Amino acid sequence: MKYKFYLFLLFAFHLGTISAQWSMRPYLEYKSSAIHDNIGAACIAGYAFEDIYSVHAGGKIQSAGLGSFFAQGDFMWTVSEEKRIDAGFYNKYIYCNYFLYDIQEFTVAVAGVLKTRYVDVTLGFSNRLYWNVRYDEKAIYERANFLYEIKGRVFEEEHKYNLIFSISNIDDFYIERVQFLHLKAGGRYKLNGNVSLFLDAGFIPAGFFHLVSNYYAGFFKSGVELSF
Repeated sequence: MKYKFYLFLLFAFHLGTISAQWSMRPYLEYKSSAIHDNIGAACIAGYAFEDIYSVHAGGKIQSAGLGSFFAQGDFMWTVSEEKRIDAGFYNKYIYCNYFLYDIQEFTVAVAGVLKTRYVDVTLGFSNRLYWNVRYDEKAIYERANFLYEIKGRVFEEEHKYNLIFSISNIDDFYIERVQFLHLKAGGRYKLNGNVSLFLDAGFIPAGFFHLVSNYYAGFFKSGVELSF
C-alpha cells in the first residue's frame, strides 16, 4: 500500500507540472539619490500552475546595507478571452533588514489586479511593522497604506519587443507610502520564447503637488527573464 501511495503522489505531481511553468528573473540595479548611491543584485523565481495560480519569491542585497526578501501568491482568472481581459488579486509579504542601522521591517500587502491588452491596473492596501533590533525597542505599527500601479504597454505583452511606462508607489521589494510615486519606463526584447532581456529606468521626484517633500532618486535595472 505504501508503494501505491508514493506512486500516486508521483503521478499527481507529474500531471501538475505538465501545465506548470517556472520562471526566473535575475537582475542588477543601480540607484542614485541626493544622499547616497548604491548597487543591488536581485533574483526572483516564480511558479505558475494552469495560468490561474502562481507564487513568487525573491531576494535582494544592496551595497547600502539593505537586504530584502518577499513572497507573493497570485490568483488570476480570465474575464474575456476575446478582449484579453484578466482579473485577480495577490497577497504579498516583504521583509527588509537595514544592516547598518539594525532596523527591520515587515510589510503585508493585498491588492486587486486588472490586466488588459495594453494597460494593467493594480490597487490595494498594505500594513508595515518596523523595529530596532539593537535597542530592543517596541515594534511600531504603521497604519494602512494605499498602493497603486498603472502600467501601459506600446504593444501587446506577447510582442517580440515592447516599451512599458508606469506610475506607482510599489517595487519588487518595497512599497512606498502613497505620496511617494515612482515614474518608470522600460524596454523588453524577446530573444526566443523562453528568454527575454529587459532594461528599466525610474525616477522619484523630490516633490509632488506640495503633498510631499523628499530627496529625489533615480534608478536603473537590467537583467534577463527566463521561463521553462
